[in-house]
Amino acid sequence: MRTLFIDASTTTIFVGVFEEGKWLKLIRRDTITDAGIQLGALEILFEVAKEIFAEFPLAEMKRIALCTGPGRLMSLRVAAVAANQWSVENKMERAVYNSLELLSIATQKSTAVEIRAGTIVVWNKDEAKVEISNKIPEAAEVLTLKNYEAAIQKFPEILLKSGGKIVLTTSTFDPPLYAPNDYALAKSGAISKENR
Repeated sequence: MRTLFIDASTTTIFVGVFEEGKWLKLIRRDTITDAGIQLGALEILFEVAKEIFAEFPLAEMKRIALCTGPGRLMSLRVAAVAANQWSVENKMERAVYNSLELLSIATQKSTAVEIRAGTIVVWNKDEAKVEISNKIPEAAEVLTLKNYEAAIQKFPEILLKSGGKIVLTTSTFDPPLYAPNDYALAKSGAISKENR
């Protein structure tokens, strides 16, 4: 199935097209320039999508695979809004995946970790959940742009081999409504989606 792929969970935005376990095209674009200037995820996402759609028309896509985090909250929301709009307009199947689960599968580690602004976000394969921790678990794969990009390169093949296990088809795209630091508070019940 021809799939549009969108991942805006890191400082690099990835947009691509894959089919039958192989990339047809994958574009990566950094949101931070060499001079350290932060560029807007919205502009970059649409710029890259325009390049993709010039070669692979949106009308030919059957599904969208979207990363819903954990990661950069504003970028994730921008990507979710775009993906939702494109999928509705083109009656596309929708699918989501977790960035740390993808890293865990690609590196064959049971635990993957992202460290963002002093917060340690942990994916545990055995428990199939993301949680906040005060330390990095032993033998965990720590997310770096280099190893995450390598995981993204393997995404179509992993998805094909897993029979779709890492992608959950869903009717809406719903990225997290709270930042990683708020995750522990939300989990504890101190805050909820309703009062954010």
